[in-house]
Amino acid sequence: MAARPATRRWGAAAVLAAALALTACGAPEWTYVTNKEERTYAKVPTSWRDVSAEVPPTQGVFGLDPARLNWVQVFDADAAPTAEHAMGLAPPSAPAMVVVVFTLPEQQRGSVSLDFLRDLVFPVSERSRTLLAMQPVAGLDDFTLYADQTLTPGDGLRGVRSIFSYAINGGPPQVFDQTAYTNDDASKIYLIMLRCSIECFAERGAEIDSVASSFTVREN
Repeated sequence: MAARPATRRWGAAAVLAAALALTACGAPEWTYVTNKEERTYAKVPTSWRDVSAEVPPTQGVFGLDPARLNWVQVFDADAAPTAEHAMGLAPPSAPAMVVVVFTLPEQQRGSVSLDFLRDLVFPVSERSRTLLAMQPVAGLDDFTLYADQTLTPGDGLRGVRSIFSYAINGGPPQVFDQTAYTNDDASKIYLIMLRCSIECFAERGAEIDSVASSFTVREN
């Protein structure tokens, strides 16, 4: 599938998060989440709790084969943080984050495109949403795309960041901020997914953006 040209649709996302910088009481302190072997890191506020240890090594994440998961990190900003809460389907009232690095089977590597990266967890690309409209998936509706940006950080990496919302299982919409990269030979996928309720995103969007923007992969 050919990759789509870069699109920049940050206006809606900026409006959604506009009040954040004005209401912030100061920059939070940060914890750096790193994996030297995978050359991947992000920073999270120290108030977000690491609940990665609660994820069993045999548990798949986002439907991925556990045997292909190289690194999984789960953080929850809720007052009662748990991995189950952070990885659940209900809209969280505080930010939740999942970072995953995984190896793709060789037979899939030739099909990796920007749309493939967009659609890793939910139907986000135009093609996938068209198919969803033709064959609706129960429990997934009310899609809104706030922002979509192609990323070219160098070292053979390419990726895309998308901010969108979905309503799941008839619940209220929640916002997802997803960034996904692949390396030069498409053997690995690097994914960070942050999510929050609409109200939470309106209050803490700048904080979420700082975490998403910090996600860094170094191939060499």
